[in-house]
Parts: sequence; C-alpha cells; structure tokens
Amino acid sequence: MKKNTTKLFISTLFLLAFAINGKAQENEYSNFYNQIKDYEKVSPFSSLSLGVEVGTTGFGIQLAAPLTHFLAIRAGFTYIPEFNQNLNINYDIEGIVSLNNIIENPLYPEVKQALIAEGLPTNINQFPTSTYLAANFFGTSTAKLLLDIYPTRGSSFRFTVGMMIASKNLLRASGGIPKQIVDTYDIIGRYSQQYGYNYPNEIDFGGEEFVVQDLKSIEAYAQVNSVRPYFGIGFGRPIPKKRVGLQFDLGAAYMGKAKIVGNTDKITRALNNELNSGGYDKYLSYASFYPVLSLQLNIRLFQKW
Repeated sequence: MKKNTTKLFISTLFLLAFAINGKAQENEYSNFYNQIKDYEKVSPFSSLSLGVEVGTTGFGIQLAAPLTHFLAIRAGFTYIPEFNQNLNINYDIEGIVSLNNIIENPLYPEVKQALIAEGLPTNINQFPTSTYLAANFFGTSTAKLLLDIYPTRGSSFRFTVGMMIASKNLLRASGGIPKQIVDTYDIIGRYSQQYGYNYPNEIDFGGEEFVVQDLKSIEAYAQVNSVRPYFGIGFGRPIPKKRVGLQFDLGAAYMGKAKIVGNTDKITRALNNELNSGGYDKYLSYASFYPVLSLQLNIRLFQKW
C-alpha cells in the first residue's frame, strides 16, 4: 500500500511538471505568435497622426504615417513670422556743399523760388544727414517632406532625411537717399540747362557711377535655394504608440551660398563689389546651412490593422 502511494505521488509530480512545461511552451508560442502578428500589423499608411510643432522654422502642422516598423513618412507646413529692423545710416554726398552756391547765387533766382514753392531746403544745413535702412527677415512659409529611419524595431531614436521648400528670399533690405535731397537735385538739374551751370550729381558706389536719382530707392535681397535637402536626427515616433506623444528634431537644411540681388543690375553689381572689397562675402558662406530645432506634439488619429 505504501509502495502504491509513493508511485502515485511520483506520477502526479511528473504530470504536474509536464503540465507546467506545456503551459510555459504554450505561453512562449503565444508570445511568439503575437510578435509575428504585431509585426504584420504595421503596413504602409495603416495609421495616421496629426502634429503641431514649434521651432527654428516657426510654427506649423504635420501629418505622419508609417511605412514599416523601420520607416515613417511625414509631410508638413511651417510659417515663421517676419521680423523688421529699421536702421539710420549717416551719409555724405560729395560736392553737396557746392549746391549752396547755386541756390544762393542771385544770378539764378528761379532755383531758390522753386525750392521754396516745393517746401524744400534752401540751405545745405537743412538737408537730412542720415537715411533709413529697413531690413525684413523671414516671413517665410516652408513645406517639408521627410522620411524617418529607425535603426531598430521599436526604437525611438531615428535618422531623418528629406527636403524643405521655401521662398528663395531670406532677407530683404530697402532704403535710399532721402526724397528731399532727390527732389532738390531734380530742381537744380531742371535749371542747369537754362542758366548753364554745372553741379555735382554723381555718386561712386561699389565701383559703379550713379546719379542721385538712381539711388532714390534701393532694394536688396539675400537669396538662397528654394529646394533644400535636409538631414537630421531625432527622438520619438511621429505616430505615437499611445494616443499622444512628443517628438524632437535636430538637423540642418542646405540652402546653398546666399547671393545678393538688387532691384537693378547696376545696384546688384555695386552691392556685390562692396561685399567683396570689404571681405564680407565670406560670411555669406556661413548661411549655407539653416539649423532646424523643433518640438512636436503628435496625436494619433486612427490605427487600422
């Protein structure tokens, strides 16, 4: 009887061990099956997220969708507000002192009368000695198409490549010689043929000869490439595993060397000559890459398996 009890106890232990082992294998197979099933769940555009972002490219929105466990695609739009800066620049027009001799000369009375009638200065001390320069930065909309590459399945670290498209005008500057001086020169020039006098009306700027009237309005643009390749790194998935997630981007967009373009060909040549002679053209090369630093808040809109 004792022997039979011992055999029964040993048999029960074997059955229990077999059952536990079978259950463990079942769980292992189940986990493996779920992993395969989970792997098969991610197919191109099987889910979609909407994100809002803020960073060095401004404020924007983006849509993102997975392609595989290792790839995701993003398309978005950002806008950076315009920044304005007005500067006063002192200047000196060579020969402007000689205008006084013409205005005050009793042989040319109509010159002074015309200036008074137009409300213009009749003495060089009344001329403005500075002019304005208005600089407008950015005010740019940017469209982007990016591909996220994850080194490992389930990783939050990623590499990102793609392109950005924006206006070629990175900066706009405008200014010119004050209208009072230009109008004064117009009146003096009007009577020069009548009275036969000469007056200084030429300005040398950037190796180019201008008359005062040519510089009444000057516009210059710092222009770069509209299409800009992008490379960067980041953390976070654009399609969050939960409903909401954060994403961080750090990279640079290649814009090419900036070039200065004026509102006329002559002004363009003069501006570039001034930059080259002063050694400032090398600084344009520093603007070849635009730094991108952004933080996004993503919301998963739907997910289908």
